[in-house]
Amino acid sequence: MKIDRVKIYDLEESIVASGYPMSVDTDDSNYEVKNLDYWINSGILKYFIPQKKELIPLNTKDSCKICGSSFKILKFKCDEGFYCNKHYKMMVRYGEIRHTNRNKRNDIILNKQNAEIITTDVENNETGRYIIDFEDIVKVLSKRWYNSNGYCTNTNGESLHRLLSNATENDIVDHKDRNTYNNLQSNLRKTCSQNNSFNSSIKKNNTSGIIGVSYVKERKKWKAHLVINNKQKHLGYFENKREATIARLCGEKEYFNIFSPQRHLFEEYGLKPLYEEKEMGKEFSPNLYKATCHYKRMIKLGNTQRGLAHDNAINGILIAFDLTFTNKAWTELQRYHFIEFVSSQSTMHRIASFNLDEQYNKYVDPRIINIMNELKDKYNLTKDPEDYLKLLYSNPSGFELTARLTTNYGQLKTMYIQRHTHRLPEWREFCEWILTLPHFTHLTGIGCSKSKENAIKLKYEFIKKMEWLILLYCWERAHLENQQ
Repeated sequence: MKIDRVKIYDLEESIVASGYPMSVDTDDSNYEVKNLDYWINSGILKYFIPQKKELIPLNTKDSCKICGSSFKILKFKCDEGFYCNKHYKMMVRYGEIRHTNRNKRNDIILNKQNAEIITTDVENNETGRYIIDFEDIVKVLSKRWYNSNGYCTNTNGESLHRLLSNATENDIVDHKDRNTYNNLQSNLRKTCSQNNSFNSSIKKNNTSGIIGVSYVKERKKWKAHLVINNKQKHLGYFENKREATIARLCGEKEYFNIFSPQRHLFEEYGLKPLYEEKEMGKEFSPNLYKATCHYKRMIKLGNTQRGLAHDNAINGILIAFDLTFTNKAWTELQRYHFIEFVSSQSTMHRIASFNLDEQYNKYVDPRIINIMNELKDKYNLTKDPEDYLKLLYSNPSGFELTARLTTNYGQLKTMYIQRHTHRLPEWREFCEWILTLPHFTHLTGIGCSKSKENAIKLKYEFIKKMEWLILLYCWERAHLENQQ
């Protein structure tokens, strides 16, 4: 068996468009296809859980009542429940399950434009949600994050905003909007301590509502000022609050520039906005939410059982390749209705021209090959039609021919299910090749490992909570439980 010149047509486009009973806008489709390809290359999609026909039920002889693990399942006499080795020992020692968040990783929620890290306390109560870019998800998966006075920090004492900014020891990272829960790359910037102090929030004892503006009762006027290097710079007294506010904003624009804490008020008071505040569109802004929607839909459709017609979506992924099979395997392959023969070698017309020593597989008896060569030489000498028929009908099943074929992922899924344990070795080799096709395993659910680690990944609570995006701690938790 040999396969050459493989080409898959419209793979990414099919993942996006399949499952929609209407046309997809070309521009929008191309944008989202690029997104999917971007996330596949970045490694994010390796955390997807392929959909299975059955999920591991809890509290059975094969799975733990608490975590669904299949590692050393024991039945606890007191409550007749089934527990893994870890939780069984916990029940024997304490009589209850004591939950701990020490090794648990944070849950991450996918929004339409960004992602959120959810932090919790020791009692698993939510303490904060920190916004990050999709691209930064991989950076935060391996750590446990906490809310420390409004800042997100991990168990090593490293701040989230400094990690995402790749800050060195001497760098100061400033939140542009002064919201420590907003850790998008567009909201973070490296600066010095002086500029960071400029971009400070309004103090609680401020009564005017404007930073640097206050009412002086003795003068019955409004005062505007700035603080630079811990020294107050007086900007003047004014008859009304608006004039004082304009003076303060003008001072901010002159001395603080892009670090002005009230730059959002510039347009309201007639000042031109700073250049950095203008909206600047990105040439390419990958969106993981849209990519996961396409990917999840295709996984859900493609993983359904054959014959229910729900997996027709994967029929839109076309593939062409050159396949070298024996006569025996070609006869069985032609039973599949969606195999299209583009071109093929002809036994009927070309058998007398082949090099027969190279056309037979290793299972053909050499004595038969010698007989076939004799019949071939006889026909080429006599050109008698009867000698040609003897050559044609004597040809064994191990004769190999190459053909150019087109089919789709849906038909390959059927072939794998029916042929991966076939007695012919070439069928088994063909099925192994099918599993190497891009995204085939995830999109069809075929060939997924049934190891203990993957079994834990398929737990219902993780699928429901993470919307099919699995965090690294699932895999780590599996190994941790096995070690214990």
